Amino acid sequence: MAGYSYLAMRKDTIRKGGSCETRAATVAYWEWFHTSPAANDIARTHGFSPLPIIVRNTVLARLKKDILCNHVPVVKPTPYLDVNQSTIPVLSPFMTILSQSYSVRRADGRPSAR
Repeated sequence: MAGYSYLAMRKDTIRKGGSCETRAATVAYWEWFHTSPAANDIARTHGFSPLPIIVRNTVLARLKKDILCNHVPVVKPTPYLDVNQSTIPVLSPFMTILSQSYSVRRADGRPSAR
């Protein structure tokens, strides 16, 4: 069984000597702490267990959402590519090149039978 009691952090105030960058670094540390295989191994060698994935994901989502600097989350959402009907023509040439790079060829350069 694994769980945890408290993690107390200021949500939107900065301590004396702190900055938005230190707040972002603190959130990044907690993300590393909860997701790093190395941190999990260290915890296990000292008799601790990592959080269950569902608890870990909830904790990290709350940290990323709730820890602010100047009323703005210190963790910016990860950008992603929205693939829809309008982006398929743009991606098609890239996917063709990518596909060719993984094709299997014989020594004489001709495609091999799969």
